[in-house]
Amino acid sequence: NIDIKIKAKVSSGTKLFGKITVSKFIESLEKEGHNIDKSFVNIPAAKEIGKYEASIRLHRSVSITVPFEIIPE
Repeated sequence: NIDIKIKAKVSSGTKLFGKITVSKFIESLEKEGHNIDKSFVNIPAAKEIGKYEASIRLHRSVSITVPFEIIPE
């Protein structure tokens, strides 16, 4: 069980100022002690704070989903 929380700037209400990049997601994974090449990671286009799922390809036919949450700074 991995608990990934990514801090992001919020412009108004729950809308994000900018976007969450794969690099930010990878940084959060590394803080948890996991090293994954960013070319194997696919994250949704998040526009608001909340919970999302990233897809990580471990092998050609094996992919996993990893939940993460975007929280305000």
